Formats: sequence, C-alpha cells, structure tokens
Amino acid sequence: MRPARSGISGAVGGRCGDLLRGFRCAVARCSAHGRWSRLAGERGLLYLSPPPRGDLGRSLDASAPAFYRDGPCVRQCAGPGGDGSQTAQSLGCGGRSPARTSLPAPAGPLPRPIVTHRLRAWLKRTPLFPVLRLLNDLRVGGDARQIALLTLLRPRGLFQPSGTTQANRYPDIFAQVKAQLGDQPGLRLLSFGCSTGEEVFTLADLFPTASIRGIDIAAARIRACRVRWRRAGSPSRLEFIRAGSTEQEASGCYDAVFAMAVFRHGSLGSAPPVCQPLFDPVAAERALIDLARLLKPGGLLALRHANLRFSDLSIAAAFEPVYLCPPLPKIVTPIYGVDGRLRPGLTGDDGLYRKKRV
Repeated sequence: MRPARSGISGAVGGRCGDLLRGFRCAVARCSAHGRWSRLAGERGLLYLSPPPRGDLGRSLDASAPAFYRDGPCVRQCAGPGGDGSQTAQSLGCGGRSPARTSLPAPAGPLPRPIVTHRLRAWLKRTPLFPVLRLLNDLRVGGDARQIALLTLLRPRGLFQPSGTTQANRYPDIFAQVKAQLGDQPGLRLLSFGCSTGEEVFTLADLFPTASIRGIDIAAARIRACRVRWRRAGSPSRLEFIRAGSTEQEASGCYDAVFAMAVFRHGSLGSAPPVCQPLFDPVAAERALIDLARLLKPGGLLALRHANLRFSDLSIAAAFEPVYLCPPLPKIVTPIYGVDGRLRPGLTGDDGLYRKKRV
C-alpha cells in the first residue's frame, strides 16, 4: 500500500501522481551543461544527448550496451577504455558521416530512452511544460520544492529562488575581507541570502571571534541552518533569521555585508532582452541601498554574480572599490540596467566595496 502524503506533496501525489510518473523524464531538470540524461534500469541502457564524454557514457551494468541518438543515427558506446572512459561507435554507419546517414533503430521497438526523448522534446514546445516541471519539483521535495514554492508564492524580497551554495565558495572575496578587517574585536558580519548556512560557517572559521548573522527568505533553509548550528554546539555568536529584507536591522551595525549570488535570477542565463518579471532591478537597488545603511563607515559590501552593475546604482557614489572579481571562464552573467533592459557587451563589476567615511 502506498503511504499517505500530506500538504502540497499529498495533493500533487494523489491527484497528479500518475501523470507525473508518466512524464517524469520530460520534466527532469536540465543539468548545468545542458545535457539531458535518462537511466532505463530495466534495460540497462543509458541515453545521452549530446554524445557521452568520459564516465557519462557508463550504463548501469558495465557489460550492458549504452545507446544514444545522434540526429537520425542510433549510436552505441563501445564500452570503457583502458582508462575507464567511454568511446562511441556508430551502429552500421559503414564509415559514412552520421550526420548524413539515416539508420533505423536496432531490431524491435525503439529503445525506451529514445521514445522518452521524443516525448520530452514535444512537451518542451508546449505551454504545459512549465506547469509539469513545477508540479514535478513540488513532488520530489528537497531544494527543488523550495524553489517551486518560492516561484509560486513570490514573497516580497525574493530575487534568486535557487539555494545553490557550498563551503568557501568565494575564497578570493573572503580573503580580501580578512585582509581588510583582520581579527579586530567585536566584528559583526551579515550574510544576506545565506541559504543553508555554508557561507556563515565558512566566515565563522575565518573570523573566530566575530558575531555573524545569516538571513534567508526560505524557512526550510533557515531550519537547515539551525540544525547544523545545534550540531556545532549552538555557538551564541552565530544567528539565523528568516526574512526577505533587512528593514528590521539597525543602521551602522555591521563591519561587512555579503550578498553573494543574491541579486540575480538563474533563468536569465539565456540573456532575454528584458529581465522582468523574473528579476526586478529597481527592487534590487532598494535592497542594496538598505544594505548600505547597515554598514558602519569604512564597512565592506561584498557582491557576486549580480545581474546588474553596482556602479550603475545611485548608492555607488557612497562607496569606493577595494577589489573587483576577475571574469570567470565560460561563465557569462547577463547585465541589465535599472530600467530592466539587457546591456549587451557589458560585464559585471562584482567585488568588494568600502563605504566612504563622511
């Protein structure tokens, strides 16, 4: 008997479970490199598009074949090489270019992964696809559910629904802050958009006597922060608060404020000509003005992966640059003006800024 579910997941699982199970592959999230994958366990097959590289070509069983479709061609991974990597060979292409060769699938019906790929490609062209993907994210739980809930509810102060994070994710900026602040007594730091707390605990290691507060808009992520905080012995100098803004914070109380991968939206990676409604640059400017209010004179503001340039904002005149991050290879962050329009050819000015002393 299937266990009962409650809340949103229960409603989705009960009413849409059969539909979602049928289309699970179609609404699977695209990986960071734009590849879609599907494991067909009952046939020992791995379908990949584009062709597999490295250990991406392995099947569930090392002895089982792995197929993928290259346009009209059905191709097969030749199996692991001496270094454990996969090589690919065309099935029956006879040495001709696969791009100009139309081959039938192996005898019998098409492998299930190829059929699933066709269904997924069709669904992506329909208006129903975003809804199905959203329902699937609500069903699978974890951070995918948090992203879906934030996307649905759009709470005030939301910029980036994703909670992607890791320990010591920005070592260059953290090192610059450490060099500027040192180990002064009584330091106060703010992590705005702390996600599940990795940034806060990294800063706690770098500044062993500082008081650090983490703020995030997602309740589940703050709960995860507090679980880790209790496991660490509930240090009184660390604090986690659920909030979508810093309006409740006192002015001039922090030595450094971190807003890392906050003022952006992951769906802007394709660089649409206008960023609304995914990202509101006017609201982002208001939030940054309030973050500036929290800093002491001489305090530091750290920004990374923003979809707007700090130097374009009115508050920029009150700051001076300390460190500008070098561009990341193969990663392009689209830049938008305060009017919400794409500014082609411009790169961001993320980095570390010091609030001028009056």
